[in-house]
Amino acid sequence: MKKLFLMFCVIFFSACSSEEVVVVFQENESAEIVTSSPTPSPEEPEILRFYPELPGKIAIIANEWLVSSLHFQSHGNWVLEILERYGEENIIIYSWEWNENYDSIVNEISGNSEISVLIYDYGIGAIEDIQKQRDDIFLIYIDYYFPAGIDLRADLVLEVDSAAIARNFPAMATEMGAQTLIYFYEGFEWVSDEDKKDFEEYAENERLSMNFMRELCAEIGLGFAAVDINGAIECGSSYDSFMTATIPPLIEQYGTDIVLFGLDNERVHWSWCGLEFIYLPLYSNWFEPHPADIGMYEVRLSDDSPYYETENLPALIDELKNNLAERNMNGRIATYPISMKFLFPIAAAEYGIMQMNGEVSGVDMHVLENIIVGLIAEYTAIPEHGITLSAFEADGVTYENYVLVLPDYLIY
Repeated sequence: MKKLFLMFCVIFFSACSSEEVVVVFQENESAEIVTSSPTPSPEEPEILRFYPELPGKIAIIANEWLVSSLHFQSHGNWVLEILERYGEENIIIYSWEWNENYDSIVNEISGNSEISVLIYDYGIGAIEDIQKQRDDIFLIYIDYYFPAGIDLRADLVLEVDSAAIARNFPAMATEMGAQTLIYFYEGFEWVSDEDKKDFEEYAENERLSMNFMRELCAEIGLGFAAVDINGAIECGSSYDSFMTATIPPLIEQYGTDIVLFGLDNERVHWSWCGLEFIYLPLYSNWFEPHPADIGMYEVRLSDDSPYYETENLPALIDELKNNLAERNMNGRIATYPISMKFLFPIAAAEYGIMQMNGEVSGVDMHVLENIIVGLIAEYTAIPEHGITLSAFEADGVTYENYVLVLPDYLIY
């Protein structure tokens, strides 16, 4: 398991309650994720959207807050969405309460012969004990809390392809008109003897990452500049001070056709609102971002906003584009079309139902791709929005059950 995480070598920049993921690249080419080319199924099964009756039940393990609360999240509450799409009679929800109800969840799921599919983003520890008692449940793990844990015991793992997002970042920035990529990194001057080994490894990974990104930029003629943020960001207020002191001088030096790599998505967007450089985010769990995240600032979403619910995403996207057009800013901001935290569980439910109906067997990437593209079209009215699916490969081993999803950016 540790080897799998080392393939990504993820570093977090933290600022109070927000964090941004920066992928550090290894020089070992064999450890990179490779894109598979699945052969289309001979007869592509029809992807239905609603199932009034199912041959089995879908069980869900999710954290207690998401299950018990109707609190709105900008990405939508996927548990409620699954209940509405497939009917409460077909879904069994288990609330994971910090290990307090571990045994009861294991016993209830194992003892319910109607359960055919289990979707979980939480409570990994229960899975092994469930598998000891049942080998006929199709397990789907949603890992969008990268890198919270890769559960290779699952029959299907869905995860955002964060490494590919970072690798593609310079080319995407160039497509949007960027002339210079500003790379923010955290250097180290001194650490205690006790922590020296860990921090030396961290610093070496950071150096490899920076050099890799510099080389990618050089290959396509994109300018590159590095900024050390060591000690400059400790909490939200210091993050704001850092952005206020740092970004305007960079714009004065390089102009507004710059893109920032390695800072918190949300705070970069705050700066973008006034300084109008090119906004291209990496993936992060806190502020992905997607149309509703951006809409909180661009169209001032509130509790009574007409764009409040997920089904109004098409109208929100149009409104964002119109607002940007009035500022002559079209083409200078990009997000993903929909939250991965919302999209992945719905896609998992669709695939799980096809599994229990005998329409697919194992992991069929062609079917998965059709499901995800179809869901994006359904929720956003963007037809055939592209995605790339990859099977994770490490040390010469391909994990066919471990699927990485790389969605195309939505450029406004």
